[in-house]
Amino acid sequence: MNNWQKVFREKTPKLIKKNGIPSISFILTIFFCLIFYFLSSSFSLADQPSLLVHFLDVGYGDAILIQLPSQKVGMIDAGSFQMEKRLEAYLKENHISAVQWAVISHPHENHFGGLGVIIDQFDLQQVFINEDERAEEGYTELLKRLHKSNIPVHTWKKGDRLELGEDITLEVLHPDQLLDTVNGSSLICLLTYKKVAFLFMADADWTDIQDKEVFLSQVKAMEVATVPHHGVGLSPDFVENFRNKIFILSTGENQWGSVAEEQVRQLKGTVYRTDQDGTIVIASDGFTVKRIK
Repeated sequence: MNNWQKVFREKTPKLIKKNGIPSISFILTIFFCLIFYFLSSSFSLADQPSLLVHFLDVGYGDAILIQLPSQKVGMIDAGSFQMEKRLEAYLKENHISAVQWAVISHPHENHFGGLGVIIDQFDLQQVFINEDERAEEGYTELLKRLHKSNIPVHTWKKGDRLELGEDITLEVLHPDQLLDTVNGSSLICLLTYKKVAFLFMADADWTDIQDKEVFLSQVKAMEVATVPHHGVGLSPDFVENFRNKIFILSTGENQWGSVAEEQVRQLKGTVYRTDQDGTIVIASDGFTVKRIK
Protein backbone atom coordinates (compact mmCIF):
# COMPACT_ATOMS: atom_id res chain seq x y z
CA MET A 1 0.00 0.00 0.00
CA ASN A 2 1.34 3.47 -0.90
CA ASN A 3 1.95 5.98 1.91
CA TRP A 4 -0.73 8.34 0.63
CA GLN A 5 -3.28 5.48 0.58
CA LYS A 6 -2.39 4.55 4.17
CA VAL A 7 -2.84 8.12 5.37
CA PHE A 8 -6.15 8.38 3.50
CA ARG A 9 -7.58 5.19 5.07
CA GLU A 10 -6.41 6.01 8.61
CA LYS A 11 -7.53 9.65 8.68
CA THR A 12 -10.79 9.57 6.67
CA PRO A 13 -13.13 8.18 9.41
CA LYS A 14 -11.86 10.75 11.95
CA LEU A 15 -12.16 13.74 9.67
CA ILE A 16 -15.71 13.32 8.38
CA LYS A 17 -18.33 14.84 10.66
CA LYS A 18 -21.09 12.69 12.05
CA ASN A 19 -23.68 14.23 9.74
CA GLY A 20 -21.60 13.13 6.74
CA ILE A 21 -20.37 16.62 5.84
CA PRO A 22 -16.60 16.73 5.22
CA SER A 23 -14.65 18.95 7.59
CA ILE A 24 -12.00 21.45 6.51
CA SER A 25 -9.37 19.07 7.87
CA PHE A 26 -10.72 16.26 5.69
CA ILE A 27 -10.62 18.42 2.56
CA LEU A 28 -7.06 19.54 3.30
CA THR A 29 -5.97 15.96 3.91
CA ILE A 30 -7.41 14.87 0.56
CA PHE A 31 -5.66 17.80 -1.13
CA PHE A 32 -2.25 17.03 0.32
CA CYS A 33 -2.61 13.29 -0.34
CA LEU A 34 -3.27 14.04 -4.00
CA ILE A 35 -0.28 16.40 -4.16
CA PHE A 36 1.96 13.72 -2.60
CA TYR A 37 0.65 11.09 -5.02
CA PHE A 38 1.35 13.13 -8.14
CA LEU A 39 4.77 14.23 -6.93
CA SER A 40 5.81 10.70 -6.04
CA SER A 41 4.56 9.44 -9.42
CA SER A 42 6.52 12.07 -11.32
CA PHE A 43 9.67 11.32 -9.37
CA SER A 44 9.42 7.60 -10.08
CA LEU A 45 8.95 8.29 -13.80
CA ALA A 46 11.89 10.65 -13.84
CA ASP A 47 14.06 7.99 -12.23
CA GLN A 48 13.30 5.51 -15.01
CA PRO A 49 16.20 5.54 -17.49
CA SER A 50 15.39 6.41 -21.08
CA LEU A 51 17.02 5.86 -24.43
CA LEU A 52 18.08 9.24 -25.81
CA VAL A 53 18.82 9.81 -29.48
CA HIS A 54 20.48 13.15 -30.24
CA PHE A 55 20.31 14.39 -33.84
CA LEU A 56 23.05 17.01 -33.79
CA ASP A 57 22.91 20.21 -35.76
CA VAL A 58 26.00 19.76 -37.94
CA GLY A 59 24.74 21.51 -41.05
CA TYR A 60 24.56 19.46 -44.23
CA GLY A 61 25.59 16.13 -42.71
CA ASP A 62 24.71 13.51 -40.13
CA ALA A 63 25.93 13.13 -36.56
CA ILE A 64 23.68 11.04 -34.33
CA LEU A 65 24.52 10.41 -30.69
CA ILE A 66 22.82 7.43 -29.07
CA GLN A 67 22.74 7.41 -25.27
CA LEU A 68 21.60 4.13 -23.69
CA PRO A 69 19.70 3.94 -20.38
CA SER A 70 22.99 2.72 -18.88
CA GLN A 71 24.55 6.00 -20.08
CA LYS A 72 26.84 4.17 -22.50
CA VAL A 73 27.16 6.04 -25.77
CA GLY A 74 27.43 5.23 -29.47
CA MET A 75 27.36 7.27 -32.64
CA ILE A 76 26.09 6.95 -36.18
CA ASP A 77 28.18 9.27 -38.37
CA ALA A 78 30.04 12.29 -37.07
CA GLY A 79 29.44 15.26 -39.35
CA SER A 80 32.13 17.10 -41.31
CA PHE A 81 35.63 18.33 -40.48
CA GLN A 82 34.37 21.88 -39.98
CA MET A 83 31.89 20.67 -37.35
CA GLU A 84 34.53 19.00 -35.14
CA LYS A 85 34.50 21.73 -32.49
CA ARG A 86 30.72 21.73 -32.30
CA LEU A 87 30.67 17.96 -31.93
CA GLU A 88 33.38 18.01 -29.26
CA ALA A 89 31.62 20.75 -27.29
CA TYR A 90 28.28 18.93 -27.35
CA LEU A 91 29.72 15.68 -26.03
CA LYS A 92 31.61 17.45 -23.26
CA GLU A 93 28.56 19.52 -22.31
CA ASN A 94 26.73 16.22 -21.86
CA HIS A 95 29.56 14.82 -19.69
CA ILE A 96 30.52 12.15 -22.21
CA SER A 97 34.08 10.86 -22.00
CA ALA A 98 33.83 7.54 -23.85
CA VAL A 99 32.16 6.44 -27.09
CA GLN A 100 31.68 2.66 -27.05
CA TRP A 101 31.10 2.35 -30.80
CA ALA A 102 30.71 4.47 -33.91
CA VAL A 103 29.18 3.64 -37.28
CA ILE A 104 30.31 5.46 -40.42
CA SER A 105 27.50 4.90 -42.88
CA HIS A 106 29.60 5.68 -45.97
CA PRO A 107 32.85 7.49 -46.80
CA HIS A 108 31.52 10.99 -47.54
CA GLU A 109 33.21 13.75 -45.57
CA ASN A 110 29.99 15.19 -44.13
CA HIS A 111 29.46 11.83 -42.43
CA PHE A 112 32.97 10.85 -41.31
CA GLY A 113 34.85 14.15 -40.87
CA GLY A 114 34.10 14.69 -37.18
CA LEU A 115 35.32 11.25 -36.15
CA GLY A 116 38.86 12.60 -35.85
CA VAL A 117 37.99 14.63 -32.76
CA ILE A 118 36.33 11.56 -31.24
CA ILE A 119 39.61 9.67 -31.70
CA ASP A 120 41.62 12.51 -30.15
CA GLN A 121 39.40 13.66 -27.30
CA PHE A 122 37.30 10.66 -26.27
CA ASP A 123 37.77 6.98 -25.51
CA LEU A 124 36.57 5.49 -28.80
CA GLN A 125 36.41 1.71 -28.54
CA GLN A 126 35.40 0.39 -32.00
CA VAL A 127 34.20 1.52 -35.43
CA PHE A 128 31.97 -0.06 -38.06
CA ILE A 129 32.21 0.80 -41.78
CA ASN A 130 30.84 -0.50 -45.10
CA GLU A 131 34.36 -0.85 -46.64
CA ASP A 132 33.50 1.27 -49.68
CA GLU A 133 36.80 2.42 -51.20
CA ARG A 134 35.15 5.19 -53.27
CA ALA A 135 35.98 7.64 -50.52
CA GLU A 136 36.28 11.38 -50.28
CA GLU A 137 39.52 13.06 -49.22
CA GLY A 138 40.51 12.43 -45.64
CA TYR A 139 38.91 9.01 -45.24
CA THR A 140 42.06 6.95 -45.88
CA GLU A 141 43.95 9.07 -43.37
CA LEU A 142 41.16 8.56 -40.86
CA LEU A 143 41.39 4.78 -41.20
CA LYS A 144 45.17 5.02 -40.68
CA ARG A 145 44.61 7.02 -37.48
CA LEU A 146 42.19 4.38 -36.20
CA HIS A 147 44.76 1.68 -36.91
CA LYS A 148 47.55 3.67 -35.25
CA SER A 149 45.34 4.20 -32.19
CA ASN A 150 44.60 0.45 -32.00
CA ILE A 151 40.87 1.05 -32.41
CA PRO A 152 39.25 -1.99 -34.05
CA VAL A 153 37.50 -1.36 -37.38
CA HIS A 154 34.86 -3.86 -38.50
CA THR A 155 33.17 -4.20 -41.89
CA TRP A 156 29.40 -4.27 -41.72
CA LYS A 157 26.69 -5.32 -44.14
CA LYS A 158 23.03 -6.35 -44.11
CA GLY A 159 22.25 -8.73 -41.24
CA ASP A 160 25.07 -7.64 -38.95
CA ARG A 161 24.04 -6.37 -35.55
CA LEU A 162 25.12 -5.16 -32.14
CA GLU A 163 23.42 -6.45 -29.00
CA LEU A 164 23.59 -3.42 -26.73
CA GLY A 165 21.80 -4.94 -23.74
CA GLU A 166 18.69 -3.58 -22.00
CA ASP A 167 16.50 -4.92 -24.86
CA ILE A 168 18.36 -2.70 -27.35
CA THR A 169 19.82 -3.80 -30.68
CA LEU A 170 21.39 -2.03 -33.63
CA GLU A 171 21.02 -3.90 -36.92
CA VAL A 172 22.09 -3.25 -40.51
CA LEU A 173 19.19 -3.53 -42.97
CA HIS A 174 21.05 -2.47 -46.13
CA PRO A 175 23.09 -3.21 -48.23
CA ASP A 176 24.12 -6.85 -48.53
CA GLN A 177 26.80 -5.73 -51.03
CA LEU A 178 28.05 -2.41 -52.35
CA LEU A 179 25.89 -0.81 -55.04
CA ASP A 180 26.75 1.38 -58.04
CA THR A 181 26.65 4.61 -56.03
CA VAL A 182 28.37 5.60 -52.79
CA ASN A 183 25.18 7.10 -51.39
CA GLY A 184 23.14 4.03 -52.30
CA SER A 185 25.69 1.84 -50.52
CA SER A 186 25.16 3.67 -47.21
CA LEU A 187 24.57 1.49 -44.19
CA ILE A 188 20.90 1.76 -43.23
CA CYS A 189 20.63 0.94 -39.53
CA LEU A 190 17.69 0.16 -37.27
CA LEU A 191 17.92 0.81 -33.54
CA THR A 192 15.29 -1.19 -31.65
CA TYR A 193 14.36 -0.66 -28.01
CA LYS A 194 11.60 -3.02 -26.85
CA LYS A 195 8.55 -1.97 -28.93
CA VAL A 196 10.06 1.14 -30.55
CA ALA A 197 12.57 1.55 -33.38
CA PHE A 198 14.62 4.35 -34.94
CA LEU A 199 15.53 4.12 -38.63
CA PHE A 200 18.73 5.79 -39.84
CA MET A 201 18.68 6.09 -43.63
CA ALA A 202 21.97 8.00 -44.12
CA ASP A 203 22.21 8.91 -47.84
CA ALA A 204 20.41 5.84 -49.20
CA ASP A 205 16.88 6.19 -50.52
CA TRP A 206 13.95 3.86 -51.05
CA THR A 207 15.02 3.13 -54.62
CA ASP A 208 18.34 1.68 -53.35
CA ILE A 209 16.70 -1.00 -51.19
CA GLN A 210 16.76 -4.41 -52.86
CA ASP A 211 13.99 -6.40 -51.12
CA LYS A 212 11.46 -3.78 -50.16
CA GLU A 213 8.88 -6.17 -48.67
CA VAL A 214 11.41 -7.63 -46.27
CA PHE A 215 12.64 -4.14 -45.43
CA LEU A 216 9.11 -2.98 -44.56
CA SER A 217 8.56 -6.02 -42.35
CA GLN A 218 11.76 -5.20 -40.46
CA VAL A 219 10.85 -1.57 -39.79
CA LYS A 220 7.23 -2.08 -38.70
CA ALA A 221 8.06 -0.90 -35.15
CA MET A 222 9.76 2.23 -36.46
CA GLU A 223 8.54 5.49 -34.91
CA VAL A 224 11.40 7.81 -35.90
CA ALA A 225 13.26 7.99 -39.22
CA THR A 226 15.90 10.24 -40.71
CA VAL A 227 14.97 11.76 -44.05
CA PRO A 228 17.28 10.21 -46.68
CA HIS A 229 20.18 12.24 -48.08
CA HIS A 230 19.36 15.38 -46.11
CA GLY A 231 16.09 15.84 -48.00
CA VAL A 232 17.72 16.26 -51.43
CA GLY A 233 15.46 14.34 -53.80
CA LEU A 234 13.00 12.27 -51.79
CA SER A 235 11.44 9.20 -53.37
CA PRO A 236 7.61 9.30 -53.56
CA ASP A 237 7.64 5.67 -52.40
CA PHE A 238 9.40 6.68 -49.19
CA VAL A 239 6.68 9.26 -48.58
CA GLU A 240 3.98 6.70 -49.33
CA ASN A 241 5.34 3.85 -47.21
CA PHE A 242 6.13 5.78 -44.04
CA ARG A 243 3.20 7.59 -42.46
CA ASN A 244 2.45 9.02 -39.01
CA LYS A 245 6.11 8.98 -38.03
CA ILE A 246 8.59 11.48 -36.64
CA PHE A 247 10.99 12.50 -39.42
CA ILE A 248 14.37 14.07 -38.74
CA LEU A 249 15.89 16.15 -41.52
CA SER A 250 19.56 16.95 -40.90
CA THR A 251 20.62 19.66 -43.33
CA GLY A 252 22.07 23.13 -43.80
CA GLU A 253 23.71 25.38 -46.34
CA ASN A 254 25.77 23.45 -48.88
CA GLN A 255 27.04 23.42 -52.44
CA TRP A 256 25.44 20.16 -53.56
CA GLY A 257 21.70 20.56 -53.51
CA SER A 258 18.71 22.15 -51.81
CA VAL A 259 16.06 20.39 -49.79
CA ALA A 260 13.20 19.14 -51.95
CA GLU A 261 10.74 21.30 -50.03
CA GLU A 262 7.61 20.14 -51.84
CA GLN A 263 8.44 16.48 -51.28
CA VAL A 264 9.29 17.07 -47.62
CA ARG A 265 5.92 18.78 -47.16
CA GLN A 266 4.27 15.59 -48.41
CA LEU A 267 5.66 13.54 -45.52
CA LYS A 268 2.80 12.31 -43.34
CA GLY A 269 3.88 12.93 -39.77
CA THR A 270 5.95 15.39 -37.77
CA VAL A 271 9.06 16.78 -39.43
CA TYR A 272 11.90 18.31 -37.40
CA ARG A 273 14.79 20.02 -39.18
CA THR A 274 18.20 20.77 -37.74
CA ASP A 275 18.51 23.87 -39.94
CA GLN A 276 15.36 25.27 -38.31
CA ASP A 277 15.10 23.53 -34.93
CA GLY A 278 18.77 23.02 -34.07
CA THR A 279 19.83 19.82 -32.32
CA ILE A 280 16.87 17.50 -31.74
CA VAL A 281 16.69 14.96 -28.90
CA ILE A 282 14.15 12.13 -28.87
CA ALA A 283 13.59 10.07 -25.71
CA SER A 284 12.01 6.63 -25.50
CA ASP A 285 11.03 4.27 -22.69
CA GLY A 286 10.77 1.41 -25.17
CA PHE A 287 7.03 1.90 -25.72
CA THR A 288 6.63 5.57 -26.63
CA VAL A 289 8.78 8.34 -28.08
CA LYS A 290 8.87 12.01 -27.22
CA ARG A 291 10.91 14.99 -28.29
CA ILE A 292 12.57 16.55 -25.23
CA LYS A 293 14.71 19.12 -27.05
